Amino acid sequence: MLKYEIMKGRNLRADNMTEEQNAKGQEGRRVTSLNTLAPCGSEIADGRSKTSPDSEQIEPSVAEQLWRNSASLEQFQDRGQGEGLKLLHNTLSRICKFAYCSLTNSTLSQRERVCRKAAFTLAEVLITLGIIGVVAAMTMPALITKYQKKVTSQKLKKFYTVMSQAIKLSEVENGPYPDWAPVTDGGNLPVEELITWYNTYLDKYIVSIDKRKPDSSHYQVAFKDGSGMNFYVNDHDKCIYIFYCTDYKHCDSESYNGRTTFLFKITVDPNGKHFGPSYRSELYTRERLLNDCKHPQTNNDDKRHACSGLLQYDGWEFKDDYPWNAEIN
Repeated sequence: MLKYEIMKGRNLRADNMTEEQNAKGQEGRRVTSLNTLAPCGSEIADGRSKTSPDSEQIEPSVAEQLWRNSASLEQFQDRGQGEGLKLLHNTLSRICKFAYCSLTNSTLSQRERVCRKAAFTLAEVLITLGIIGVVAAMTMPALITKYQKKVTSQKLKKFYTVMSQAIKLSEVENGPYPDWAPVTDGGNLPVEELITWYNTYLDKYIVSIDKRKPDSSHYQVAFKDGSGMNFYVNDHDKCIYIFYCTDYKHCDSESYNGRTTFLFKITVDPNGKHFGPSYRSELYTRERLLNDCKHPQTNNDDKRHACSGLLQYDGWEFKDDYPWNAEIN
């Protein structure tokens, strides 16, 4: 009985060794077959190509399936089938190995594959550009208007501050404004006398880059920020009317449309506020200023007296109800 068990154990060990040898032999044939495959060479054994560092690696599941198909055909050939089946085996085996080799040894780099996958068609590009154009057409006017309002607001604040300070500084040197206010003998003050008055009392306190006389009674001054003013002395109320323009090229006489030009004046004020809008904001309600800005009493949209007063009331800011888009000449 003991002898029987010993012999049985030897037979089991022999069977195991035989199975291991068969497995090693099959693996050796598999590697040998891979190493002799052109053009992949020995690099196919680990699923990559040394000739193309950036090439895309084949998916393990696909590679394994291709190899199994090839190996199965080799085993089929080893069983001694007919020449026709052998020819079929050789053809199918080459197809499987060539597909494997093509996938692992592609001439396209991985970067090129990604770029091709991420590319857009011409139709997609045109549709995208069309959508961008529509969105831009809808939003750009609002953005431009918002920017223009902001720039105009900043220039109005600066102009009001500069003129107010210039008058106060001149009062320190020349006494109260009523003492050096211009005087007319009938009719508007001649432009030569207006220039002399301006150079004597205000010019030294205001930085300008250009001065000119467009006619016999008006005088123009250009500022460094691109804005300017056109002014004259009215013989009726002895006030100096100033047409402030955010762009110097729009500094025309008698223009105050509430968007590019605004009306101010210098007058004798008992409270010392000699400079300000034509409509003093402290003398009117906002409703009155807004109504007169929207609907000029002269029925001329290019002469909106109350708009500068409305802006002063609102802290030189353009509120939503300000008639920015009113028709102007």
